Amino acid sequence: MNKLFKPYLGVIITGGVLLFLNALFREFSVVSMDIMSLVILVIACASEVMSLSYERALSVSLSGPITIFAIFYKPLLFVYLMIILYVTLSKVHMKYYIGDRDTVFDMKWCFNISQYIILAKLTALFLNFVTVEPTIKFIVLLTGLVVGYNVLNIAMTTMVISLYSNTNGFRNLSIRELGSYVYYYHVIISLLVFGYLGYGLFSTIIVAVFLLPIQGSILQSTAAYALNQKLIMDKMTKAFNRNFLEETLVDKLDHLKEFTLLFMDLDDFKFINDQYGHIVGDEVLKDFVCQLKGHLRREDRIFRYGGDEFCILFPDREHAQGLMERIKDKELSFRCEHLDEEIRYSFSMGVLDYDGVHKVSFNDLIDEADKRMYLDKEVRHMARALSM
Repeated sequence: MNKLFKPYLGVIITGGVLLFLNALFREFSVVSMDIMSLVILVIACASEVMSLSYERALSVSLSGPITIFAIFYKPLLFVYLMIILYVTLSKVHMKYYIGDRDTVFDMKWCFNISQYIILAKLTALFLNFVTVEPTIKFIVLLTGLVVGYNVLNIAMTTMVISLYSNTNGFRNLSIRELGSYVYYYHVIISLLVFGYLGYGLFSTIIVAVFLLPIQGSILQSTAAYALNQKLIMDKMTKAFNRNFLEETLVDKLDHLKEFTLLFMDLDDFKFINDQYGHIVGDEVLKDFVCQLKGHLRREDRIFRYGGDEFCILFPDREHAQGLMERIKDKELSFRCEHLDEEIRYSFSMGVLDYDGVHKVSFNDLIDEADKRMYLDKEVRHMARALSM
């Protein structure tokens, strides 16, 4: 845990509490519960609980866009109370339905509420300069709002995770994921705002009735995709796993499809494990896959065959040759931050072309590629010995 974790947590929670108390004193007399308020509360809470019933890593929920929509038309105190309600319900759901070990009213509960209260206040300040009307200007301003909201939300969450785990979580952020959130928020808020302008409460109910099943469908398809990725991916290196390699190659062999297979193995990897430990060895393997991916096209696939052995599948020899020329005799390096040391490592390769004519088994194919890889390793060892 980083020494800045508790101060950062304290600043966010203190900020959220002060904003809530300020709204409580200023707006207590103007907050009332009407049908519109009830509809907003129900949508936000139902959406948040629904999203938690699927893969926990997913964040497809209407609660964020609904919160911003509420800020357009409701006092901030109402919005803060709504945030407290749906965050609390989500924690209760996670503890008693999903089986989360955390207590409901813990520091995470305090942080999440405070984080969303701060975001709501910043959103309200921004909306003071926005006029709701069907114009290009409003669309541009709304885009700026949802970009800023999501960037701050992701940054605040990533920061607390990074400080708690003492790692740099910002390295794993995805621009594509941020773009999908911005699009998702923009469409939902636009539907709610313009629908409400045109048809009032009736439109809000209709949009909610339409969007909640859509959210469920998105969550189901995304959860299915996530499960499929878990089944075919190597969890540590993020390369495809051996089972998926066998399925892919067997399919190509059965249908006599041409391809080129590159079999790779790290040189003296046992020495790295013995010298630095298996945790560092795992980091080297992840670094190796990451560096290789930087040279591959979308249609090229890298698989972890086992241990420190990897395969890359190309549709033809030309592209395989291009990669081999770029990385041949290349020594890679991995910067181990906690040891403050640069670990250098190399690898051997064996390449095999399948012509799509003769029937070959998966095991025979791998065995031949493996032999060619070890031949390359022996040549490299001999060349290294002669140069000494």
